[in-house]
Amino acid sequence: MARFWSAKQVAEFLGCSVRKVRSDDARGLLPKAIRLGRLKRWDAEELARWAEAGCPPRFKWEQMKLGKDSRKFNS
Repeated sequence: MARFWSAKQVAEFLGCSVRKVRSDDARGLLPKAIRLGRLKRWDAEELARWAEAGCPPRFKWEQMKLGKDSRKFNS
């Protein structure tokens, strides 16, 4: 499996259209994508974890990730 996915691959994973992926990304409903030059890509592993967590909006997902990270460091 490729580590970074295009909007088309994300759409296939989520069972929706590429247009919906782009719209949800612009609205902050998907995990933050990275830029590889001019290309926008999403981390496949992060998308899987995000989906398992119930697909929270980006701001909540980022808070959840920080909470998990801080517990790691405090353990």
